[in-house]
Amino acid sequence: MIPFPGQEARHAGVTPTVTARSIGRAGAALAACAWLGACEVVAGIHDRVLRDDLAAASAASQASGTGSSAAGTGGASASGSASPSAATAGVTASTATAVTGNAASSGTATSAGVGGGTMCDNYVFVTKAMLGGNQVAAGADAACATEAKQSGNPLVSGKTSWAAVYSTSAVAAAKHVADKVGVVGGVCRPDGALVAAAGAWWTTTHLAKIAHADGSSVAFNVWTGSDNAGQPSATTCQSWTSIDSLDTAEIGQAGIPKQWADSLAAQFCDQSSPVYCISSAK
Repeated sequence: MIPFPGQEARHAGVTPTVTARSIGRAGAALAACAWLGACEVVAGIHDRVLRDDLAAASAASQASGTGSSAAGTGGASASGSASPSAATAGVTASTATAVTGNAASSGTATSAGVGGGTMCDNYVFVTKAMLGGNQVAAGADAACATEAKQSGNPLVSGKTSWAAVYSTSAVAAAKHVADKVGVVGGVCRPDGALVAAAGAWWTTTHLAKIAHADGSSVAFNVWTGSDNAGQPSATTCQSWTSIDSLDTAEIGQAGIPKQWADSLAAQFCDQSSPVYCISSAK
């Protein structure tokens, strides 16, 4: 059973200082109990910390009345008690690390950053509008702005600028996005899930799937005409002017983070697909 402050005081000869120190040193272990769901284990850690401090206090009390020799013994006892406490601190630190690691690996990373900061500078979604091969350059940016405004999600509708993510044969997607919305930092979905850390948007190290603005999954290929670095691919539906069934453009897969822009496949330009929309930071 975990001893509470009132119970600790019942130990003979325990001073308030010792009790407070015992509680403080085991506090982190007690707090970890709720996270781990293993209070029995944490209780054992807390009991050991209290027992060590009681032994150290008793030795120090005896040493105070026996001169320099006893003082040396008291010092040895104090030194001896420090080691288990240090070990306990190590266990607590390891436990905290394990809890944090499990939380991060068990699901999608969220917008809550280390130290309480935010990792979401920009937001990204996939349009529900389906565009033909000759409509991307002409209408994708407008489709992004319209769907963002109509989303009802303040994280999305509150952003001032939006850019569709596509390359033409002459203008890279990375430049088009930079010109429209500025620097891309940490990118999140409208539900707050982190898609790409700051500096990692134009890479294959995305962390989550990209969804529609309402959170629903994307069931179609996504037009990009780009590689994952935001550079033009070999095919772009003739810079998004063609709906010829013999022309093609590069597509991405919103459900496959490593192939979000470049799935190593192309789609015929007489078909229709959505596009990615990315916001400005403000």
